[in-house]
Amino acid sequence: KQWYQRRVRGSLVFQTMYWTYTNNLKLVQFQYKLLLRISTCRYMRYKMKIDQVSENCYNCNVVAETLPHIFLECPISKLFIAQVKRIIVENIDSTYNDDSRIYYLTCSHTNPSINFIWVAAKYYISLTFQKQKTFNWSAFVNLTRSLLVGEKPEIVSTINNIWP
Repeated sequence: KQWYQRRVRGSLVFQTMYWTYTNNLKLVQFQYKLLLRISTCRYMRYKMKIDQVSENCYNCNVVAETLPHIFLECPISKLFIAQVKRIIVENIDSTYNDDSRIYYLTCSHTNPSINFIWVAAKYYISLTFQKQKTFNWSAFVNLTRSLLVGEKPEIVSTINNIWP
């Protein structure tokens, strides 16, 4: 089965995210909705007749903008994800390897700063697709900084060392 076809125990995901990885309820709620596949995308909004234009991806305009497409398949998202992965390898964990994208999707790495960066990246990807904007590294960094308010000190310290 693909990752989006598996059942996830929602209460465990929510509890783990909040108590272990981040204090930011917006990010916890986003990750929860994504893993339970109740987050919206253009394809869903088109089927619900909310988006009247098209169900196709705003960026590549070739295939339907589904959750797997947004977070795993879209060439534009893949480039952004590669940039984030490079930041993790260069600044947090030089041995980081996530070819299967399990840490990226589930935020289950042992380092909470890596999990925070991944959930912030996915949140940014989602916002970018919803607002039909282009990816902008400065906007991602600014969003990540704004999400640090009230965050765990070790996460704040790590992020501030990457982007002073």
